[in-house]
Amino acid sequence: MYASLREKFSPEISDAAVLDVAVKAREVGIKPGDAELHLQGDRVWVFSSQTPGFRFQADLAVSPPSVRESLERSTQLDAQQVVQQQALSGVSR
Repeated sequence: MYASLREKFSPEISDAAVLDVAVKAREVGIKPGDAELHLQGDRVWVFSSQTPGFRFQADLAVSPPSVRESLERSTQLDAQQVVQQQALSGVSR
């Protein structure tokens, strides 16, 4: 997700801010290839090009969490997805 969003942001936007937006996008269910951006001043709206209703807004003027904090949130999301996939595969058997 980070790589797909980094190329859509200008170089002036910090890596920490892009990472925070990437994690937030994952939290709301946006998939990397589906993320679309609309920038207006210090605000960015991120939405899914495939799933209606998957969207959020971020204020780029607000300091993002540290890279470490964002990576920890991303790791937690990965763990949650594994648990959900295991639960689904157990139900389908």
